[in-house]
Amino acid sequence: MVRPTYPVSTERLLLRPFTPDDLEDVLEWERRPDVHRYLYTDPRSREEVAQALARRIQMTAIDADSQAIRLAVVLR
Repeated sequence: MVRPTYPVSTERLLLRPFTPDDLEDVLEWERRPDVHRYLYTDPRSREEVAQALARRIQMTAIDADSQAIRLAVVLR
């Protein structure tokens, strides 16, 4: 079981759980074809990004082998 204490910070970065307020920022890069070129997915609609963000908001700990942590990265 992995349950980090948030935020995780360094001199240059802040790692924190996603929040609903991140929608516009996530949408900005999720819509870009040049980003998805390397992700093996297509650019997403606002609705698809909102659904993905709702899942990411829950991904703050690992309680089973199949889970992952997804964090927002903020430049300081």
